[in-house]
Amino acid sequence: MTRSKTNAISGLIQIASSLSNMNDGLRQALHLVISSTCEKTKEGISRVLDKANSIVISGVKEGVEKYVASLTVPTLVLFALGILLPVMILSFFPLLIFQSYFPLASSESLTGIAPVVEPTGTYVLLLIILPAMTFLFANSILSRNPISVIQKSRIDLGRHELFVLFSIVAAILVLLLSGLADDQPYVVLLMLSIPAPLLFALKLKGDHLTRSHNRENEKEFITALYQMGNRMIAGGSFEISLKECIESRFNSPFTDFAKRVLHKSRMMRKNIERVVVEEITVLPISPLIKGAMQIVAKCANRDTQGAGWLAVNLAQHISDLKSCELKIEERLRGVVDMMRSTCVFFAPVVLGMTCSIFSAVDVYGSSATLMFNSNILVTGIYLIELTFIITYFTVFLLGDRSWNEVLYQFGRRMPLSMIVFIGTSLLTRMWLIRFL
Repeated sequence: MTRSKTNAISGLIQIASSLSNMNDGLRQALHLVISSTCEKTKEGISRVLDKANSIVISGVKEGVEKYVASLTVPTLVLFALGILLPVMILSFFPLLIFQSYFPLASSESLTGIAPVVEPTGTYVLLLIILPAMTFLFANSILSRNPISVIQKSRIDLGRHELFVLFSIVAAILVLLLSGLADDQPYVVLLMLSIPAPLLFALKLKGDHLTRSHNRENEKEFITALYQMGNRMIAGGSFEISLKECIESRFNSPFTDFAKRVLHKSRMMRKNIERVVVEEITVLPISPLIKGAMQIVAKCANRDTQGAGWLAVNLAQHISDLKSCELKIEERLRGVVDMMRSTCVFFAPVVLGMTCSIFSAVDVYGSSATLMFNSNILVTGIYLIELTFIITYFTVFLLGDRSWNEVLYQFGRRMPLSMIVFIGTSLLTRMWLIRFL
């Protein structure tokens, strides 16, 4: 296509030589594809191409297994950056902010105790530096994922959704500017973590269900490719194989697609293979399945039996890829479940208990009360940032790998995470004030 080489074989050799060592399986497969051109029989060509296909699948599996095995230490480091380090900072926060309690000091000397260290630097560390480091480290882990594919996504917000978002932002600004946030940190955190995330979750729920439904639809199209291929190999035309798929399948996505294709072909008097090529592009399914259907339809114009063999081979290839993806998901499931439970339960409980250590000095004056409320507010905001980062990590590690899915999962997890944090903080504070 670029006319840099005189023939296709030279172009394939150049592509194979330009691949890195991480794509060694694909490099071998390309050389086998070149070797298949030297075979004199169809059986020989099929045998070599099947070998190339198996090498590609094996290479993907091997790459993912190495990637999963290498996740142990990075996830521990991510856990330490996101949770353990903030817990250590919050644990020593009272010692950094307040004067030490001297044994010889009287109770009167503790009245009106004042901070000796400004907490601004610590707040910057918790709200900016640590989240940035955690996000960059999570992004570096995801960049090594051999199957990472970012899907295009778009969020359409109507007037009502925008009005709700602006109202939330305005209310939070009023609380911050009026100083009420220092007195009611829990109210500010609830306003930050519940309305907007729930709005995104409700708005994107349909998109999430559609993507889940599309994955099930792809199985129907793969099975239909098998059936159409077998019928064309037996001598039937492309149209006959499509009609038999309609008769043998009821209330399936492929049946609706095939009926629409047949109806449009008859009404517009177009070639049915051409209609398939046009209509398949608008379906929300995998590009692999779209390409397979288009190639089979174009091939059926010239050689129906050859198109049948091609349909069966493509269906087998796509099935192998899907089974490989399922095995990959099983391998990654443990890491993802651990990070999800950390995001929803473990991190809120640990951070809530740790920041409530401040309540031990809360009884010594209004200055301590103000600092305790600020500590709660900063820790809650950090929890929101941490939940978003972990959600981003889990979705792009194992999921639909789209920003719409990140916002949907964040909207589901954030309210529960904040409720656990606030409940743990209040219970710990009550217990400390009562017994200390």
